Amino acid sequence: MPRSPLHTTQVTSHHLAGWHRLSIYAVGALLLTTGLAWLALHYLVGAGAGELPHPLEAWTLRTHGMAGFAGLFMLGVVAAAHLPHGWRLSRRQHAAISVGMAGALALHRRGA
Repeated sequence: MPRSPLHTTQVTSHHLAGWHRLSIYAVGALLLTTGLAWLALHYLVGAGAGELPHPLEAWTLRTHGMAGFAGLFMLGVVAAAHLPHGWRLSRRQHAAISVGMAGALALHRRGA
């Protein structure tokens, strides 16, 4: 029995959607910026330099924490949308399983 024309086209492209990529870049930039800002405030101006903590140290850490949660959220969004599509393409499934097992082993050995 012939297959439907809808099933004859095989998707070979596996790219993130534009908003996924933009969100990941934005969260990554925010994490990097707030982390570097805290390091500069702490070690150049604040408690790391022998002075009282700079008032902005707390705010940079809070923002860094919120960006970390946003990064975890984006990891979940990408995992829910991107990974099943890639799995259906059935390319590099063995590599994906190996990376997942290595990550689980590393977390287990670390005690997390």
